[in-house]
Amino acid sequence: MNNTPNFDHQDVEENKVVAILMAIFPILFFLPMAMGKSSTSPYLRYRANQSLVFFIAAILINVVINVISLIPLLGWIAGGLIGFIVGLVEIIYWIYGIVTVASGANGKYFLIGEIELLK
Repeated sequence: MNNTPNFDHQDVEENKVVAILMAIFPILFFLPMAMGKSSTSPYLRYRANQSLVFFIAAILINVVINVISLIPLLGWIAGGLIGFIVGLVEIIYWIYGIVTVASGANGKYFLIGEIELLK
């Protein structure tokens, strides 16, 4: 079952550049709100939410990994290995987000895409 929202093609095309910027730099999730477009563009609001969720998830996961790495010896090994794997996953998510937005598709991130922080 695919519950990914469908957006107006014109809305997607008009706001693709801002959406791509948010995909490349997730910290720019606030850009549509600063531009005053979050209330007029459902597509940008959706993309801003996806960027915010990705940004928060990446920060939280990295904080947990850093805490694990503080454990002597076992934590150093496990933290390093887990950190490497999580880093690869974050890069894959990041590339997926850029490709999805650039192609005009409305894909959601796996596992975290259902979280809605911005309404």
